[in-house]
Amino acid sequence: MSMPTPKHASRGLGVALTCLLALTGACPDALASDDDVILIQFLAGTGADPDGTARARWRDKGDSVDFNVELSQVPDGTYELIVAGVSRGNFDVTGGHAEIEFESPLDPPKPLFDFEVFGQSIEVVAGAVTYFSDVFDPGGSGAPPTGGGAGKTKLELFMVNVGPDTNAKGKVRYEAKSGKTRFKVTVEKLDAGFYDLVVGGEIVASIETTGPAEVETEFRDPVEPGTLLLDFAPLGKSVELVQGVQAFLSVFLPGDAASTGVKLPGNAKKLAKDVGGKKRDALRVSLLPTGILPGVKGTATLDLTDDAEFEVEVEGAGSASLELWVDDVVRGMSLPGDDGFVFGDDDGSLPFEFPVRGLLLEVRAGSDTILAGVFPTSVQEALGKFVKEFDTTSKVRRNLVNQGVDLDARGWARARSGSVARLDLKVQDLPAGTFELRVGGSVHATFEVLVDGGTTRLRFASNATGLGKVLPLDFDPSGEVEIAPPAGEAWLLAVLP
Repeated sequence: MSMPTPKHASRGLGVALTCLLALTGACPDALASDDDVILIQFLAGTGADPDGTARARWRDKGDSVDFNVELSQVPDGTYELIVAGVSRGNFDVTGGHAEIEFESPLDPPKPLFDFEVFGQSIEVVAGAVTYFSDVFDPGGSGAPPTGGGAGKTKLELFMVNVGPDTNAKGKVRYEAKSGKTRFKVTVEKLDAGFYDLVVGGEIVASIETTGPAEVETEFRDPVEPGTLLLDFAPLGKSVELVQGVQAFLSVFLPGDAASTGVKLPGNAKKLAKDVGGKKRDALRVSLLPTGILPGVKGTATLDLTDDAEFEVEVEGAGSASLELWVDDVVRGMSLPGDDGFVFGDDDGSLPFEFPVRGLLLEVRAGSDTILAGVFPTSVQEALGKFVKEFDTTSKVRRNLVNQGVDLDARGWARARSGSVARLDLKVQDLPAGTFELRVGGSVHATFEVLVDGGTTRLRFASNATGLGKVLPLDFDPSGEVEIAPPAGEAWLLAVLP
């Protein structure tokens, strides 16, 4: 193949150069590698430096989009990138080479890719001299490939249990890719009945549950057999399972990645962190951007180790004055330039006299919500720290579900029938102190946790003598199994059949 050298290449040769670089024999409008779509164009030189080259590359990686301009064989110095007449940044060329890259969602230290490039003029200048000038149009269409760009998103979030059925769990998934959009809600262990799925205050479906079984409701656009038509936009809105006026499960979805400018993980477990570890009782969760203020990020941290403390940190809000709203009640106001809110007993802190678990938190700039999230009731819920449950004719295992008194406590209970009946329990991350095992409202054992964050195993068997580590199973283990301080409310709860 014979072609002009890159320094003389015009936009009409962009596709051919892309194919040459990819070592392919065909010349498609866009090259794909797995989920990547890549468009490359060498920008036409002005003659100011006949040996230099400028390569522009647009790439869609599925969950992000980037734009890169690379200079080669040009004199050292500072160059400016101008797109559609607007300065977008500088190159500091050393050794004849430099590049600048933008990405959406924001991925520091790269600047945010929040401007149009297709069909736009691109110039590289140094002082009063223009070195390269061209229109970015590698496919000759003046637009990105269909389905590409910032609409590609993949999200997974755990729902927060906000209702009376403390056993219930839920998860939502959202994916937009290649012209297709999917939104799925999965719930399990929600008491049998009919529930409304409410998105942004509007009922979008009715869900019937049968109790322990997992129930999935999936929406797609375009619709497919076995799914419902996704004719609403869930991003940037609350999602709830409601029965009458009572909400049972709730979560807030972030805005579209292109508008938020923030790259969020596709794994729900990465949106929260057990910052307390074994020695402290603390949980940090991400507050999700709505897209009203691009690039803003935030976290909320609840610490119940000693005196309760609550802190909301905000990054990227600039000079905006902020308000913190909890369950639609304003709880704090910040001055321009402040980076959040601190509540507790320390000097300078605001009083912490309101609940946050299971409630919607909002950071507002004026009348606009820029960050939001439903604060989980426990570390177990926020990180999905549940063991696999099973139920056979002779064995059953259930999670000891955190009831929201202590943040990080968790455990499981396992019962086995047969010639020798057994009951085994494991509890983790309890603070040092005395606790009791209650089954069906009656106390059947008392135990000590010697160190903060301790783990305790309790074992019962029908043939035990009471000597050693195995205690006599002289009671029916079915019904409500509770771990609690003496005469106190349950910290962990399971229901055994």
